Amino acid sequence: MSTQSIIMGIQIIALVVLFINLLFVVRQEASSMQNYLIILLISTILMFVGYIMEIRANSLECAELGAAAAYLGKPFIMLYSAMFICAFYGFKVSSFVFHLLNVFCTSFYILVYTNSKHHLYYGTTAYDGSRPFSPLITTQGSLYFTYIVTAVLFFVACLILIIRGYLKNKTKENLKISLLMSLMVVCGILGYATYLGNVIKGYDTTILGVFGSVICLSVMFFKYRIFDVLSFAKNEALMDSSVGLVVLNQSDSVLYSNYVGSLLMKKVGLEILKKIDEKGENIFFDGRVYSVKTKLFHMKNQYYGKSIEASDITISFNYQQQLEHDVEERTQQIENIQREIIGSLASIVEARSFETGEHIVRTREYVELTAKALKKRGLYANILTDSYITLLSEVAPLHDIGKITTPDSVLNKPGKLTAEEYEIIKNHTKEGAIVIEKTMRGVERHEYVEMAIEIALYHHEWYDGSGYPAGLKGKDIPLAARIMALADSYDALISKRVYKPPFTKEQAINIIKEESGTHFDPDVVEAFLSAASEL
Repeated sequence: MSTQSIIMGIQIIALVVLFINLLFVVRQEASSMQNYLIILLISTILMFVGYIMEIRANSLECAELGAAAAYLGKPFIMLYSAMFICAFYGFKVSSFVFHLLNVFCTSFYILVYTNSKHHLYYGTTAYDGSRPFSPLITTQGSLYFTYIVTAVLFFVACLILIIRGYLKNKTKENLKISLLMSLMVVCGILGYATYLGNVIKGYDTTILGVFGSVICLSVMFFKYRIFDVLSFAKNEALMDSSVGLVVLNQSDSVLYSNYVGSLLMKKVGLEILKKIDEKGENIFFDGRVYSVKTKLFHMKNQYYGKSIEASDITISFNYQQQLEHDVEERTQQIENIQREIIGSLASIVEARSFETGEHIVRTREYVELTAKALKKRGLYANILTDSYITLLSEVAPLHDIGKITTPDSVLNKPGKLTAEEYEIIKNHTKEGAIVIEKTMRGVERHEYVEMAIEIALYHHEWYDGSGYPAGLKGKDIPLAARIMALADSYDALISKRVYKPPFTKEQAINIIKEESGTHFDPDVVEAFLSAASEL
């Protein structure tokens, strides 16, 4: 059997394989990857047909026509191989660049078809029917080298795209497909390189290289089933218009997306969607709420890709949000009622000691002013947040709640208290902590209860350690209680009591100054004095 017969047999086999692949690809789900492969396979068939026409030509005109027919496929094989690789790995190519490359590839066909008029592509052409492979004898024209450079650039670009595609998703499955794609490109390179080197005299070995590439494509189709992930996803996904669908292949690139899926990628971002696992999460966009979940596709331990499905749950989500809001609102109402009750108890205490409730209002204002002044001076920055100051002003009225257990005879005695009576009055700090603990624990926020207990229990502690009930000293006294101690004492000084007349504001401030470092925290005193003009 002659070499020519073997070569012709290989080309016929290649054509059969090409038609099988073309029929297979045409039957797949519509996608950009499918479109590129259809054009790639048709271009390859045209190249084979053109070369057969060239081999069987019986005149120079027929041989030139066969060469021109081959160039209906050759440049587009390079272009659409690159586009197929881009589609598989998810690389975007602008429509302007894509159309420009199509025009550029078409120009090679036009050059070959019209070569007899300008001889820019082939310098000379001749016919020799005795040659074993092709009767067409050509020399290289000035623009022929442009095609060589273009081919090299396409080959290099394809290899770079494959490497980048693998690096995007370093999985075992993607490695296998990336190696197979690399082999597909290398086959084309070797076929073209041996042709340029004239290894087989007179035969265009590009055909053999392309045949090797076609075999690689067949393996990707039938062994690695690069199209199956799309079928899996479409069969399993709800095709309702409210359900978004994005399908990713083995390389984690987009193979398909419906309208809602495309909108998700545009508004949310593909990289964010890729991070969502099979447990799923909620995504918000365009005033809607979507439950987004990932589904992986495996068959016989082979990974084929995954789908990202987004279901519109706006109605149920809004209902849940409304329900949570109603619960929160009801909880807040209960808290408000609770605070009103405990506040009323504090007011009862004030009324029992012949106060009108103004002591509660004033001490609350003093506490808030002093805390804000401390913050302004840069003190206790890690404690004095806005929420802390708000909470402190809320619990301040509870500082004397323990006096509800103190007998009237002691609470309102006009003269000096006996030692026994003084012990009774001192006990209101502990009783206050007990009242708050029993009435508020479990129905109020933990931090609210804790701070209320602090000011009730420790607002009579002295900075030098001589106070009660625990004899705490300096910074061991909670900050809230130190602030409360000064506010309570100042208001007691300027207020009329059964046992004393009121002091003037100036007299009260002088007493506060004198007791700085003994009764009161010096930092708190300075902050209080800085805000004295607002009292």
